Amino acid sequence: MGLQTFDVKTQQFLHWLRNDANVQISEKIDLVDLRSENQGRCVIATQNISSGEVLFEIPRDSLLNVSTSSLAQISPQIREKLVTAVGHWEGLVLSILYEYKVLRERSRWWPYFEVFPDINDMNNLMYWSNDEIQFLKPSPVLTRIGRDSAKVMYQQILNLIEEFQLQELNAVTWEEFVYVASVIMAYSFDMECNDFKDLESLSDDEDNGVSSVSRDGFLKSMVPLADMLNSDTHLCNAKLMYSTSSLTMTAVSDIPAGHQVFNIYGDHPNAEILRRYGYVEWTGSKFDFGEIPLEIISSAANQCFGIPIEFVEKVIEIIRDSEKIEQLTECEPIILDYYDCYVDGQVLPESITLIQVLVTAAQIPHIDTFDYENLEGCLQRITKKAIQIVGNGKMTKRCLRLCEYIVNERLKDYPSHAFREMSPDHFEIHNDFLRQRMAECVLKSEVRSIQNCFQSLERNYRIIEDQKFLGNVMKRGLESKPKSQRQVKRAKR
Repeated sequence: MGLQTFDVKTQQFLHWLRNDANVQISEKIDLVDLRSENQGRCVIATQNISSGEVLFEIPRDSLLNVSTSSLAQISPQIREKLVTAVGHWEGLVLSILYEYKVLRERSRWWPYFEVFPDINDMNNLMYWSNDEIQFLKPSPVLTRIGRDSAKVMYQQILNLIEEFQLQELNAVTWEEFVYVASVIMAYSFDMECNDFKDLESLSDDEDNGVSSVSRDGFLKSMVPLADMLNSDTHLCNAKLMYSTSSLTMTAVSDIPAGHQVFNIYGDHPNAEILRRYGYVEWTGSKFDFGEIPLEIISSAANQCFGIPIEFVEKVIEIIRDSEKIEQLTECEPIILDYYDCYVDGQVLPESITLIQVLVTAAQIPHIDTFDYENLEGCLQRITKKAIQIVGNGKMTKRCLRLCEYIVNERLKDYPSHAFREMSPDHFEIHNDFLRQRMAECVLKSEVRSIQNCFQSLERNYRIIEDQKFLGNVMKRGLESKPKSQRQVKRAKR
């Protein structure tokens, strides 16, 4: 898109906002072209802005959702179906497709569609090739791309087109569906709709469990201009506020003239930012984390201390299934498929508790001969004590050693470049390696998070002797001995 066309569409969009969408825009901001920095259109402060100032205000009827769309106006039956029996995603995808493909220039939102991102600029993971996806190994984000679920939704859209008899949309392609769904993923907001009086009369008695507007009480909506703000987890200085009649973007900190206005899309790590929105924060997200799979904990216990893998799996199974242990944890599960390690050093206490239980159980004499009932009772006591010491910021030496081994085993999964410090100029914006560089940034963010968490353990936990903790666990000795030994003692009496 040429500079003139880009600027013309920007000005037409601003004219539409002020004159047709009735958006009140502060004179202290402007919409500018930052494509040179790979950021597209952005909102910039043209004057100093104080915290609390309203940057713009958007009437609710200028938002695009299943309630305001032209599709909902075709018939009361379609409108009610969209609100009560169609999922949030399917409803908004279909509404946008109808505006964008059928009405086109006749759509009220056409100037808004004209500033939607070009398909060639889309970098969320749905647009990555299979070869490019490999750059992200071993990030768990690979399991969350969602192509299979997208195919299911595409078929649902086709079914709705047939049901609503929208012949004009019969030729909707997979590529068109993915584009609209990606735009919604990147730019939509979930807006509560309790104040929409025209929705109150619609019945939600028969919704077949569908996550719909009437069932959940919110509208997935496109919010013109609000979605032009870039997001930065460290630099967020504005927030979208809701009222019964409008939405206002308000400064939440002072914004000097010439600085960009940033919103925040959520507490997302770089991997999720890339998956949803197609970009990364090159210096790392404030909410980055890495993940330790449960299977690495199991194998590490075997490799580090020689604990039989069958025993580890049995302990995990009992902890997962035991109602007695569940009561100790107040129904918060200790056994998870993955354990998060946050970039700020926060570690899930469940992971430390599990590791402490494993290393302690392995030191109980003859525990491998315990029947299920006795093993469950023993693990119940160990878990109770482990929860106590972990909650008090303590762990045993063996627990710390196993934590270190687990971290090192997980880090072995990552390529060497994920451990290198990279200068900002390493990430060339406009080149053929952009997606590879973004993948490297994601992996670096995860490695940094895992490393920070282990360093946090060393700093923040007091290390105690294993024998001291083991002695505390075994004070009531009979509870930690197999039935056969208890029966022998009784016989001697």
